Amino acid sequence: MSLSLPVKNLLKGFLLVVEIAHQNKHKSKTIAFCAANHFIRGEKMISSKHPDYDVLDPIIMELKIRARKLILSGVTYVEKTYQDMFAMDFSQIGFLDYANKLIVEMKSVAENVENL
Repeated sequence: MSLSLPVKNLLKGFLLVVEIAHQNKHKSKTIAFCAANHFIRGEKMISSKHPDYDVLDPIIMELKIRARKLILSGVTYVEKTYQDMFAMDFSQIGFLDYANKLIVEMKSVAENVENL
């Protein structure tokens, strides 16, 4: 996830973009507008001061979970990855759904580490 170049006709800030790339093929999707001071570059995440944090945080976390699963499954086609990443209606994601999915994923990762 990254910030794009400044958008001149909008408020001072950037577009928040999800980028998918593999072997010189790229595809991206803009998911939100973000002021520079509302983005934590090192974490590639919006800060809790972003005005739409409560809505965007679960969506971004869901995208990160999907991305991890796609990477682990070995998908290499950019178009397929893009379709799989954005195949759901993100307006229905809530914090509890996100938290439950995160717990399941963390348990799965812990089990995989224990089996090594």
